[in-house]
Amino acid sequence: MLRRNVILAGLLLVLASNLPAVARAADPDIEKLQGTWTVTALEAEGVKIPAETIKTVNLQIVFSKDKIIHKQNGKAEDEATYHIDSTVTPKQLDTTAKNGTVEAGIYKIEGDELTICTAVKAGAKRPTEFTVNADSGHMLVTLKREKAAE
Repeated sequence: MLRRNVILAGLLLVLASNLPAVARAADPDIEKLQGTWTVTALEAEGVKIPAETIKTVNLQIVFSKDKIIHKQNGKAEDEATYHIDSTVTPKQLDTTAKNGTVEAGIYKIEGDELTICTAVKAGAKRPTEFTVNADSGHMLVTLKREKAAE
């Protein structure tokens, strides 16, 4: 009897440790995010980055399962895990980098356009709207979905 209870307790621990992954997989926006997105506009703390600069560095974000990969000119620069919550308004997107840095943001998907507003400065709180001001500690990024090669 004791052995069966120990096995059952171990099984419950394994299942409980997988709950966040199960919850992420159940969110319908996970599928909508999958793929490669190219940055078309970028604004940090009220400063708009010129479109020509954005084109020159070719910034992309790739959503692949539970990973988010930042690319510049086709080369992976950074990788993190992400978690979304599409049940709240605005929808939330959190990333956790390998070094443990957590960025809290919001997102919206409109067709093939993805908009992300995220806190990037230490101590900045999660944005509540898709605008950024000087000294807000927020960054606003607009991306367009890349079409899959046929």
